[in-house]
Amino acid sequence: MEEITLNEVYGIWHTSFWQTLPGYAILSTLALIVFCLGYLIVRSVLRYRRGTTKDEALRNLRVLAGQVSKGQVELRKVYQELTDIVKSYAQWRYAMPQGMTDYELITWLKEVGCEDTLRKSIEHIIADAQAVKFGRFDAPKEQVLKDIAQTTSFIEVAGEPIK
Repeated sequence: MEEITLNEVYGIWHTSFWQTLPGYAILSTLALIVFCLGYLIVRSVLRYRRGTTKDEALRNLRVLAGQVSKGQVELRKVYQELTDIVKSYAQWRYAMPQGMTDYELITWLKEVGCEDTLRKSIEHIIADAQAVKFGRFDAPKEQVLKDIAQTTSFIEVAGEPIK
């Protein structure tokens, strides 16, 4: 019996487009585009979930107030975090440069035209923070919670960044 090869049965030799060099290039490009779009979508969803700097600051203040209520943190760390939250919010809201000290923050708030009541509440909180952070006195839990509440009201009232 005579052997018949596949080429003899099918008279045309054909290579699929996706197995050619241009096919590989197109498929690779499409895969890269799909990967980049997926990355951008995931990144935007995560950014949306995290919210603005204002949302993040308010969330951090709620967590901090909960920790203080339960007595889980040291007062120095509470006031350090409180001033860090205020500074990061001021950098976002008032375009304050990074690396400013607590007192430079107060001066900056005066320069950008922050409301007097808001600025004075932050000035009072910074004074309390300086006293606690450098060991001059210990604030009672109620005072710490009051300072956190004042910071929360400052962030809520101050609003969105100046464009």
